[in-house]
Amino acid sequence: MEIRYEGALIITITPELSKAQGEIPPLTLQLLVENALKHNSFSEERPLMMSFSVEEDYIVVSNTLQPIARQVISTGIGQRNIMARYALLSARKPIVEQTDEVYTASITALTTSLSLSMAKSLPQLSEKPESGTGLLDNLLLLLEQMQRSQFRYRERFLLPYRDGYKSVLVRNVNHIYSENRITQLKLTDGTSEVVPLPMDTLEMQLDPDRFFRANRQYIICADCVQYVANYFNGKLIVHLKAYPDAKIVVSREKAAAFKAWMDR
Repeated sequence: MEIRYEGALIITITPELSKAQGEIPPLTLQLLVENALKHNSFSEERPLMMSFSVEEDYIVVSNTLQPIARQVISTGIGQRNIMARYALLSARKPIVEQTDEVYTASITALTTSLSLSMAKSLPQLSEKPESGTGLLDNLLLLLEQMQRSQFRYRERFLLPYRDGYKSVLVRNVNHIYSENRITQLKLTDGTSEVVPLPMDTLEMQLDPDRFFRANRQYIICADCVQYVANYFNGKLIVHLKAYPDAKIVVSREKAAAFKAWMDR
């Protein structure tokens, strides 16, 4: 099974996963998926590849390594969290391997009654352990939840400034514009900042309730839309506050989705 998110994230799930026996600690898969999205850049031209498979009695989760230009500082909390849970529940620790191109985590299913009982009582967790027989369904549900923003969306950008850095809040972004592979944050005060991320990555990181990918060049903020005009052949033209010269075309294919997004 292969799942595509706008061509920027491609997830492959092998059929054997639905036959896996036992259970794994809750949120284990979510932590692995979140880490992959947090630390890697992905776009239609260079999609992030993730796979979920079974090798012997291990569930194997892997993703390509495509570090973002300004690499997020890793605290290692997600990986340590998984390791700590398994240390309490099983003598078989997860196996983590990393090359220059791929990150792989192999986790074993819990099968003993003692391990399963302890998994259900792990602190700060109310979710049930993810069962092997329902693991595929749980994974599909997780991916759907991730797409619907059950994880935290970006709130600010840390950008180079003189001999240091400065913070730009997402709430101050009017729209985002990309040309010749240079992406700019167009701010509500009329200024702009270059951000070292492709549009596809930004689209995944920003709250879809507030931001809409109008076309390949523009991501717009709902609060900054001044008015929308009909255009020929079912297209729309979006006019933005503070940017009177920006006339953003929404294709006929996206027009209905855009109007539904604005009419919430």
